[in-house]
Amino acid sequence: MIKVEKYSNTDHEGWNLMVNNSRNGTFLHNRNFMEYHSDRFSDFSLIVLENSILVAIFPANITDGTVISHGGLTYGGLLFPGNVTLRKSILYFSKILKFLFSNKIAKLIYKPSPDFYHKVPSGELDFVLFLTDARLIRRDTSAILDLSLKLPFQERRRRGIKKAAKLNINIRQDTGYATFWNNILIPNLQNTYKVKPVHSLAEIEQLAYILPENIKQFSAYVDDEIVAGCTIFETEIVAHTQYISASEFGKSSGAIDYLFSKLINDVYSGKKYFSFGSSNGIEPGEINFGLIEWKEGFGARTICNDFYEIETAKYKILENYTLEND
Repeated sequence: MIKVEKYSNTDHEGWNLMVNNSRNGTFLHNRNFMEYHSDRFSDFSLIVLENSILVAIFPANITDGTVISHGGLTYGGLLFPGNVTLRKSILYFSKILKFLFSNKIAKLIYKPSPDFYHKVPSGELDFVLFLTDARLIRRDTSAILDLSLKLPFQERRRRGIKKAAKLNINIRQDTGYATFWNNILIPNLQNTYKVKPVHSLAEIEQLAYILPENIKQFSAYVDDEIVAGCTIFETEIVAHTQYISASEFGKSSGAIDYLFSKLINDVYSGKKYFSFGSSNGIEPGEINFGLIEWKEGFGARTICNDFYEIETAKYKILENYTLEND
């Protein structure tokens, strides 16, 4: 018997255990991470139970009558362990759509976790999107470096690295975030884009304290002056650059290139992928080509992060593919 319920605080431990055991989830789906901005989102996360045993989870929030998986996260989706079959995944998704439909929610905005984060293939959900006539409503780009390919750096990046190496640039892992946030990141975002970091200094410090193995800060210094930095969100497979920023000297001296050469070739050489993140603007299709071309200089290439709209009434289609129709 399959049952879908709204997440409650009593599910906290089981939820986090499912994230750890899932084939397609990351620490972003850990409740300790998700709840740092709980005041900004009305949570509508769901759990899937089979014979009273937790078998899948669905991070989500609700806004204006539409459920999003999840508005406060880069990606969400239906998360489940590696032993879940195609038929079971269709069944779980069908039950989720039926639950939403029964609660008078007509549409679901679905943001699946990108394939390169998956521990094992998870194409079952791509098939579900096809069956439900999911409509692609946005496609963002991310620059990903497959570390097994050992692609050569662009000549401009190599020149920057050589230039910085002659200046006694010191690369270190910082124990705190204030120096990078206050001296580099916040001023650059304000001066260039008139925006603030998604995470405040207090928030990133809190998250790094809770999840120290997943959130790390690396910076480049000349003597004791910070000139460039990168905040890494690390999973078992991927090192993802959540924030990248440098002072004018950090750019002109090649310090930012030098920092990334160290991260790619030394610190994270054992990972499967190095993710430079998105180079998109606020509007769909808006791209910062200067930024993405800098990332491509290290051998990174483009993958897409997709956003879909699904009509919850489509659960009826999925029922034709499942073992039960209750």
